[in-house]
Amino acid sequence: MIKEIISLAALCVMLPSLCLGTISAKESEALPAGPCPLCLTGSVYHSDTTHGKWRTQYYIPCAHGDARIQDKYQERVIHLIDTCNSCEYGRESLTVQTRVVCRSKG
Repeated sequence: MIKEIISLAALCVMLPSLCLGTISAKESEALPAGPCPLCLTGSVYHSDTTHGKWRTQYYIPCAHGDARIQDKYQERVIHLIDTCNSCEYGRESLTVQTRVVCRSKG
């Protein structure tokens, strides 16, 4: 488990955009990202979101106290794309979403 945490920390140092992402993908769809840095006349809006597959990173003790079972700690990458409504300038960012899957609740 320590090895996975260190690996994730190293990934965050190499690719900090993976560790940023405080706004959910749904919330970002409604937010204009700002003026276009390329054409200066258009606005950049969120145009697409792609969700990666959930992948188990490691196991943790069961949240319900069942010592026979371990829950899954999972992550997936969310790819966000912003596009200018005038010149089609685009930029992309990645964020990581996490969840714990309780295996005792089947």
